[in-house]
Amino acid sequence: MPDQTRYVGEGAGIKAITGGDPVEIDGKYEKQFTTVLNAVVLATNNEPMTFTERSGGIARRRVIFPFDNPVSEAEKDPDLTAKIRREMPVIIRHLLAMFADQNKAKTLLIEQRDSAEALGVKRGTDPVIDMCAALYFMNEPRGLMMGGGTWAGQPEPRAYLYHLYLAFLEYHGLGKPLSVNKFSRAIKSAAREYRASYLTRSINGRAQTNVGINELAEEFIPRAYGSSTAEGGEE
Repeated sequence: MPDQTRYVGEGAGIKAITGGDPVEIDGKYEKQFTTVLNAVVLATNNEPMTFTERSGGIARRRVIFPFDNPVSEAEKDPDLTAKIRREMPVIIRHLLAMFADQNKAKTLLIEQRDSAEALGVKRGTDPVIDMCAALYFMNEPRGLMMGGGTWAGQPEPRAYLYHLYLAFLEYHGLGKPLSVNKFSRAIKSAAREYRASYLTRSINGRAQTNVGINELAEEFIPRAYGSSTAEGGEE
């Protein structure tokens, strides 16, 4: 993506191609048609891609390989491209021999998809995923209450998960918070990135979650709000 420094979107076209769904082809001066493309999409760019899709379709397919170790000028080889081109037949034969069993390649791709390295990249593009590093998920919904976007008096991030989310955004200078409903969907998706499940139950019409706060949250919880925990919440 040389002309696009950063991608933000649903990734609908990528999902359609990699999922075997029909794709509309609208070429210049050609009649539009629909076909199925059997392809792997390889996207390279300077900034990590940000997907707003929350259903898991992108997360299941996306494998991230960060190349974030810059090479110093003294170590750069001006003939590197030519050297790789000469070695390409040997590289291809080596890869075909190494991955004669396709399941081996699939296993390694899944490991990389679920790696801590990939999670680090996702944390940099999604505040909800990033905030989940300061949370833990219980087996039952006996943690923080969800709360809402408006409250009487001061916010209570130690008692309400949505208030905690707003405190996280404010601390990091991030705007445009998600609505409560969209945040609920986002944290459900984000929990899966940490091999956890987001659960809720209703208590007198109020949602209680299975989310608790760990010590990392102390960095962004406003000190002025004290350390008390409201009914149903846990630290």
